[in-house]
Amino acid sequence: MCVARWVMQIQEYDFDIKYQPGQQMVHVDALSRNPLNERKTIAVLQQGDISTNNWRLIIQKADKKIQQIVKSLNEGRNEYKKEYTLTGGLLKKLTAHGPRWVVVA
Repeated sequence: MCVARWVMQIQEYDFDIKYQPGQQMVHVDALSRNPLNERKTIAVLQQGDISTNNWRLIIQKADKKIQQIVKSLNEGRNEYKKEYTLTGGLLKKLTAHGPRWVVVA
């Protein structure tokens, strides 16, 4: 019954599910583990002024590819301007359905 509610909630989103081996998704796999590794969370929080409530920004700060794109956009380079935008410090991918926030670039 719970799965049916999840399906109903995510139907409004346009997304693709792609398999990635665990070795390539260490940062995402870590989110499913309990207890959380406080040391890594603290290290990410120390990189900037991020509240623990803004988990999207925390995840984006931990991803090297996302940080490369953010740096490029902040420096005004054009290599990613047609694909991505920054909104409130969060990286979003530009799509036909509007900007969508990015967890893994």
